[in-house]
Formats: sequence, structure tokens, C-alpha cells
Amino acid sequence: MYSPQSFNRAAGIPSGPVPVVSYARISVAKKKAKNGKFRPFEMGVSNQHRENRAVAARFGCEVVCEITDNNKSASKDQYREGFEDLIWSLAHGGKCRQPGHDHTFQGVIVVEQSRLARKFYQWERFTDTLTDVPERVYIQGTSMLDPYGEGFEMMGALEMVGNKREPKKTSIRVTRDHMHRAIAGAPVPGRRLFGYMADGKRKNPKEAPIAAEMIERAAKGHSITSITRWLQDQGARTTVGGVWRVSAVRTWLRNPKPSGLRRMNRTGWIVLDPDTGEEKIGDWQTYCTPEVWKKINARMEESKGRKWDIKNDQPGALIDPSSYGTIGKGRKYLLSGFVRCGKPTAPDKPGGPRCNTQLTTGPHPTQKDRWQYRCPPKAQGGCNGIGRDRDRVDAYVVETIMQELERVRGTEPTVPVEEWSGGPELDAALAARAALMTAWSDGRNPDISPDLFYASLLPGAERRVREAQLDRDRWYASQVRQVGIPADPRGEWEAQADLQWRQDWLSDHIVAVIVKPASRGTKFCPDDIEIVWRDR
Repeated sequence: MYSPQSFNRAAGIPSGPVPVVSYARISVAKKKAKNGKFRPFEMGVSNQHRENRAVAARFGCEVVCEITDNNKSASKDQYREGFEDLIWSLAHGGKCRQPGHDHTFQGVIVVEQSRLARKFYQWERFTDTLTDVPERVYIQGTSMLDPYGEGFEMMGALEMVGNKREPKKTSIRVTRDHMHRAIAGAPVPGRRLFGYMADGKRKNPKEAPIAAEMIERAAKGHSITSITRWLQDQGARTTVGGVWRVSAVRTWLRNPKPSGLRRMNRTGWIVLDPDTGEEKIGDWQTYCTPEVWKKINARMEESKGRKWDIKNDQPGALIDPSSYGTIGKGRKYLLSGFVRCGKPTAPDKPGGPRCNTQLTTGPHPTQKDRWQYRCPPKAQGGCNGIGRDRDRVDAYVVETIMQELERVRGTEPTVPVEEWSGGPELDAALAARAALMTAWSDGRNPDISPDLFYASLLPGAERRVREAQLDRDRWYASQVRQVGIPADPRGEWEAQADLQWRQDWLSDHIVAVIVKPASRGTKFCPDDIEIVWRDR
């Protein structure tokens, strides 16, 4: 159907301002302050909305609703609530579904196209829903564009090519600038490295002894885990105030800056002096020589992809990639992501806080060819105080769930799936669309012009079908949780051997599995396993 403004213009009646929605987006919602810390930065989206309101008034429009995506990227396929609200509103006749709004808009205004879309499928979704209703307006920057023109979609695609190229050019400029600084021997600005002041040249007086000790221990062949434990015992903190972990220690030791060298992250190459071809030594204080750092780095490189030989304290044989599923790489076990450590952090306080760290998997310390769930060591954020046989825990949890489902199903039968009440409306909408298309193709009504059919009648019929289908999909999605008890849980479990299916099945019934310290020696005790059930 045509908008009221179009009929007013056709009748020569002055119409009021066209209601439009202002869309604003910013990728980074924080700005670095003078003290080096980040603070919220809301001016980006506020400035966009203010500019949109001023431009809309010049074109005889009025902003009745503002949709914002703050700290959301359009180039990383990140879900944007505001953009989805805009698409939904355009597909439902311009009804704004923002909380507290009952406005209906007939156009969109943005400061530039990159705020809306940086990928073609995003632009296609927007243009399809925008032009679903005739006589809508689209304002971009300081220009009002015709979204119904033949070249509108192509123009947007070409502009997106330029938007996509701009970040690449920026990245190339930043890399070139870093290379020039490295050749000149100057440090690169950014987050300061542990052991250095903010200028990147001078040593930090408080952190220098600790950084020097880290280098010395690594040069002597100490493991990353032992260095991490030493840092934790010393109460040392990272530059952002966090507790040292194995990954942070490894990253710091692999950085060549403490030796005076500089490595480009994009290529991984050590920067060389273009005149002599030798390694360029930076203009900052160092903790070791390049030879010492190369020795440390080579030792860590040798241990990549290898099992560590504890007896000989050196890297062992290479890990077979086909065995990754049996050595705990990723979610390869039934209760991965569910099992957590239940060891109390304060044993003298019953009912106090627990470790609550997700358990990892590893070989049993005494029984060959058996594996266990265990809490990671302190250097990796755990307490290293829990270890349980993996097969026994899996079997107990699955059997407990089966018994509980059978008990609940015996006393509370499953609620049958209700029929969707909007079925007749969807059937009527489909029949009306089919009848309309048949009547048009047969030429029964010569009074209907092609413009009226394709611009108003057919889109209206299709919109009615889409709204009914969306309502059906939302209703069925809301019924999934109501039918959570399977008719034959054991049969379904045995019939499905896929690990992902079984983990999804478990997540429908449980939230977590808490493994407590052993209460009866080394034997498996069900009382030490606590299952946290999902609320229904």
C-alpha cells in the first residue's frame, strides 16, 4: 500500500514531515584517556544521531526513532541487535519495536553506508526490506537517494568495495610505520611490555628484577610452568593487573624485545638493518643478549607439537595429529565443558567457595590406558586438587540422567505438542497470494496496472505470508523446551553415537557436573559427584 504522503502529494495536499529512523553504529565504544586507561566513549553514536536529525530536517523529514549499535562491528559478522531491529521494523511496515516506542517510520537516515553494512549480504537484506513498501525514503550523508532506482543496489556494492579496502590500506600503513620505527631502533607505541616503562625504552624499577629472573630461569632450562608458579608465589602481576598464567609467560618469553631485537608480527621475521643486513638492535634497555633469547626461543619452538618427556626433561616424540582426539585437544569428551572442580578454596569454612575451574582430561597417573578428568595446575588457573576416572564419571552421570527422566516421565507425562493456532491464517494468506498471481497471469482484471500489481498488491500479499510464517517459527521455537523429556531416552542415546548430539542432549537436562574431593579413599563414590539440573 502507498504511504499517506504519496496520496497527499498526488492530491496536491501539503503533507507533514516524513517520519524516518536514525541508525548509528560505532565499532569501538571506548577511547583511551590521558592516563592510559580506557573510558567509555559515547560521543560517536550521539554525534551521528545529532547530524542525522539536522540533515533530516533539511529534506522535510523528522527523526521519530533512533536505533543504535554501540561497540558493534559490521565487518566481523557480529550480531547487531539494532540492525536486526531495523530489518524487523522495515519488514513489518515500519513499526518500531524499540522499548517504549510506538512510532511508524517511512525511511532511514545514516551518516554513511558503512554504518549500515560492510558486506554485500547485509546491504542486500537492508535494501530488500527497505523497498518492500513503495515511497520510502533513504538519506545517506547529506544526500537523499532513490532506493527504487536500478543502480541503487549496485552503487551500494561498489561503495562497500571501497569500505573494505580502506581497513586494508590502514593496516598496510600501520605495518609500514612499525617497520620504519623498527629500522630506526625506536619502540612502537601501544600496551607496554612487562618490565618496561610506558615510553618503551626504560626499565620499570619494580618489575625489572622479576623480568630479569624470568629470563635467567628460562635460560637455565626451567619449564614455563615452574616459572609461572614462581611468579604466582612472588605475587607478581601482569601489566593489566592479572595473575600470571602459562600462556602469558610463554608470550612474554617469545617476545624478542628484552634482547634488543624486534620481530614483525605480520611475517614473524626479525628486523634487519637495511644498510648492513645484520639484526637491528633497538634503542632501549635490554635484559639479555640476542644469543640468550634465541636459545630460549629455540627451546620453546622444539617443544611445539611434542609430548614433554618428564624423565629426561626435554621434548619427546612428535604428537600424531590423528591422536588429537585422545589427548584432550578441544571438546573431545562427553562431559567436556560440564565438569567443574568442587574442591573448597577454604576447607575450614564449610559451604564456602569452591575452585569451580573447568576440568581438563589427561592420562591416569597409575593405571595405564585409562584417562581422568582433573583440575589443571595452579599455573593454568586451577588448583590441581581433583582427579576422577573419566569413564566412571561419564557412566554415572548418564545413568543418573536416564533414571531421573524415567522417574519424571512416569509421574509427569510429557506435555503433548500443541497445534499452532495460526495455521488457518497462513493457509488463507497462501491461498490469497496464489489466487492473486493466477488472476494476474490470466488477465481477468484489466483495471489493475502492472505498477499497482508489482508495487502494492503482490508485496502486500507476500508480506502477509511472511508475517504468518515468522509467527509460526517463533511459536514452534518456544515449544522446544516444553517437550524436553524424550519418549525413550535410552533408545535415543544408544541410537546416536555422534558426540556433538550427545553433548547437546545433555545440555537440555543438566547445566554442570561438580566433582568434589574423594571422601572414601581412591574408590569411586557417587556422593562425590553433584549434578546441577537445568530448570524447566
